[in-house]
Amino acid sequence: KKEAEYRTSLTPAYSELPTAVTVICPTCRTNFITTQDGIRELPTDHRIIQLIDFVSHTERYTTDFCPLHKFQPINFFCERCTTYVCRDCTIVDHQEALGHTVVDFEGAIKKYIPILDKAIKEMDSEKDAIKTKHKAVEDAIENLDKEENQVSDEIKETFAKLKKILEEREQEVLQMAKREVGNEKTKLKEKLSEMEKRTEELDQNINEIEKTKEDGKLETLYRTSRTYSGYRSEPVVKVREVDEGVVAKFSFNSRDENTLANKLQNFGDVSSYTESVYTRSTSGRPALSEDRYGGSRYSTLSDSRYSSSTTSSSYSSRYSSPYNRYSYRT
Repeated sequence: KKEAEYRTSLTPAYSELPTAVTVICPTCRTNFITTQDGIRELPTDHRIIQLIDFVSHTERYTTDFCPLHKFQPINFFCERCTTYVCRDCTIVDHQEALGHTVVDFEGAIKKYIPILDKAIKEMDSEKDAIKTKHKAVEDAIENLDKEENQVSDEIKETFAKLKKILEEREQEVLQMAKREVGNEKTKLKEKLSEMEKRTEELDQNINEIEKTKEDGKLETLYRTSRTYSGYRSEPVVKVREVDEGVVAKFSFNSRDENTLANKLQNFGDVSSYTESVYTRSTSGRPALSEDRYGGSRYSTLSDSRYSSSTTSSSYSSRYSSPYNRYSYRT
């Protein structure tokens, strides 16, 4: 009993003594004894600091487990059910014999991403084709403006001789020319509108696919890849002026001025005809820069506001060149 009381009385003294530990030097692997204060005085090992910093910046991966099968990690994706499954699920509820298609995560990504990339490539190709044709249509519209100016000059030059008596008719024919050219321009602008609308649709589809790829959700990737798996570039809207090289042309038909000077009711008209812009040769004649072979030409007339000796309309065929350029006129 006395010895126990003696040891108890010494406990406070032991607690005040410094604690010594044995440390192994990481460089020379030598053992030495030091206290806690001595450890604080040791130099910093920057390799350890670097290792700690590396570990702190290392990504941590988490594994999801199947809610139906305990401790089974989810490593597969069922295309039929559009859901994640584990190994046991592929044996129980998602068997290939039952029509289920199960792929692993990496395989699914390798399967869906190329489909989406191909769809984007096809859309980009279609956009390039639209851009090319868009420029060609804009040029065609510019040429129509030139045609309008040219036919307007012809009209003004002809009507200058008969300014007094032909003033109202001149305005009618000018409007006629503007209307005919405007009709052609309207058609081309409608084609431009269709191409611009299609380009916007393609941009929306591409943005949707890019967003799906960035999100990285397999169910979204699967649905999107199914949507665009069979996508192919659609033919660009057909434009006659570009695809066939046929452009609308306009000219003012003055017809017999002296003979028709007293017949002002329907003097003059504006006709529109098509000309091929492709160079080709035919037997018996050289190639033309603008081949009009086989082009159709027609003209339009406004309603007569004057009395006339005849009220019926007659159509006559007239050949203005040996190369089958013809027009129908009233």
